[in-house]
Amino acid sequence: MCDLIVCCAIPKNEKESLKLDTTLHSIEYLKFNNKYILFDGAPDKASVEQIEFYTSLKEVFVKKSHDFKVIEYKTNLYYKSMLEKFIGDNFDELNDNLFIIQDDVQLGKIDLDTVLKDKEENTDCKILYFGENRPKAAHWFQVISQDARFVKTHGWSERVYIITKKDLKNIFDFLKTFTRGGKNGKFIDVYYQNTMSRKSWKLMDTISKLDYWAIWGCFEYKGVIHRHLVMKR
Repeated sequence: MCDLIVCCAIPKNEKESLKLDTTLHSIEYLKFNNKYILFDGAPDKASVEQIEFYTSLKEVFVKKSHDFKVIEYKTNLYYKSMLEKFIGDNFDELNDNLFIIQDDVQLGKIDLDTVLKDKEENTDCKILYFGENRPKAAHWFQVISQDARFVKTHGWSERVYIITKKDLKNIFDFLKTFTRGGKNGKFIDVYYQNTMSRKSWKLMDTISKLDYWAIWGCFEYKGVIHRHLVMKR
């Protein structure tokens, strides 16, 4: 089994907030040990009306969703830092396996027990992500190899994935060696994409690239896809 972590940020308005309901509905049949929902703090640019609505949204969620442990952050941390703080603060209480999904992702049907078993059998896999039903963007994903169940890739998508808490902590520790710039610091998967966009990546040999891949251990799982709902903030 595993724990569910839903990562949320402030929506632009009530219409956009309904995408969270779509996300939760797409996974409501799955069984988890514990369910956590993380609400990031509002950014400085948010209007008074937007903050009031966001506060109301969280209050309503707490009242109607008793099966979730609700974690609210007052500061606007963004995805990476929010998740990193949550893992650090709750590491010992969390299940070894974590199923992490963003608040604007509709996941297709999945047999979670089978997926967890397949991931465990793939000893090279650290990040098991679920892709979209469309061609992979060449600047974001580079296919290394594939078999009946997995696509081994340089690059991955953090919208919805499974990872152990130990592997996630190790990745956070690795990212501390990077100088933050651009979107680095706000998200996780962008670090890999930024590395692949550098001239030095194009000059690296295959073995060196695979050594870098081994830090992440990312695979796409075949047969399970998601749809990005693109929530406006």
